[in-house]
Amino acid sequence: MNPTAEILSSLIDQAITEHRSTEQPGFIQVMAKKDSRSIQNDIPAAFEMYALLQHYLGHLPLRNTALSEDLPEIDLTPGILYDGEHKRVVALIACETDTLPYIAHYVADRIPSSELKGRAGTLALSFTIETHGEVEHLIPEWHAAWYVGHDPGHCIPVLTLRSVLQDEQFSGDWVDVAMQRMGVFRLPRAKALEALQPRTQTN
Repeated sequence: MNPTAEILSSLIDQAITEHRSTEQPGFIQVMAKKDSRSIQNDIPAAFEMYALLQHYLGHLPLRNTALSEDLPEIDLTPGILYDGEHKRVVALIACETDTLPYIAHYVADRIPSSELKGRAGTLALSFTIETHGEVEHLIPEWHAAWYVGHDPGHCIPVLTLRSVLQDEQFSGDWVDVAMQRMGVFRLPRAKALEALQPRTQTN
């Protein structure tokens, strides 16, 4: 196995179990221990994101790619993008017509339009690698991006982890915040941001 794939696979295993050497709980266990129904309700979606990344590590090309906001937007060629310097990961998964609900059930469930989630498109899942207690943890982003028709200009942000809205530090329109955050991972958003401008100006 590719050394980078081994690193990511190990981080995924740790996220859904616990760190073997330090016995630190993984991200899923941390969510389960929270005294918050909204966080616990997000566990299936978070687990699905890890499972998809693990699955596609063996089916899509793995590319070492710089993921920084000051670089041009990436294209939507299917693959797993890994940035060891900035500790970021993006999975780009191509879905045929009517397959998104079967490939990513919980992500698709958060898209309100049955017509849009039934279209072919590219699903983008983002993760960061954070260090806590000298142990690295793979953390899923609270949103995904669905590119209808594989079109970089037709991007639908998807609120995958809804509990983020309960965080006191979160403020503002989550769609706008998600679009801004997508830039950190170089995900295409320029045309979608233009479409949001009239709504922002109206508000």
